[in-house]
Amino acid sequence: MNDTQICNLALAEVGDSYSITDINETSNQAAVCRLFFGPTRDALLRMHPWNFARTLAALSALSTEPVFGWGYQYQLPADFIRLVEFNGLDAWQTEDDFQIANGPSGGLVLLTDEDAASVVYLKRVTDANLFDPLFVEALTLRLAMRICTKLTKDDGIKDRLTREAKEAMARARQTDANESRPRRVGMWEDSDLAMGRFGE
Repeated sequence: MNDTQICNLALAEVGDSYSITDINETSNQAAVCRLFFGPTRDALLRMHPWNFARTLAALSALSTEPVFGWGYQYQLPADFIRLVEFNGLDAWQTEDDFQIANGPSGGLVLLTDEDAASVVYLKRVTDANLFDPLFVEALTLRLAMRICTKLTKDDGIKDRLTREAKEAMARARQTDANESRPRRVGMWEDSDLAMGRFGE
């Protein structure tokens, strides 16, 4: 599977009879696919913590401290798409405060008061051979939905693709989630944060 094949699947969903031989060719269909492919792929990657896109990293603190508000700043990898875990806990429930912002030398940084930063993050996967098959289905339909307005004025086709893209995404997310069971570092209800908010 490659980008060109995914584009051809999307073109077929739109009803376009033309098949491209390369996403970088000069045809109108290839130009439309190039316009939407990267942004659609990256948006889909951010929507769910896909197993195939998870990557572990121990971040190194930058030599310069944040201008204010935080004790440390850590450069995030160039292929960073979304934070999943920070210092062993899901990012949404961690007790370690943090913020992601633009860095002083470009790229994104993680700001925190913690003197260590181990993360699980979603990377920008550009090799389509690594995509989960259900991700390919969801990407194909979402791409078709995006290119539809450029290649056809048929609102019926766009409505169908919008519905099918939503259904495909739901299937892909459910299946992917069933194949991942994060390690339990500590139960949420027993954490200091939960006890401080709700405990006696």
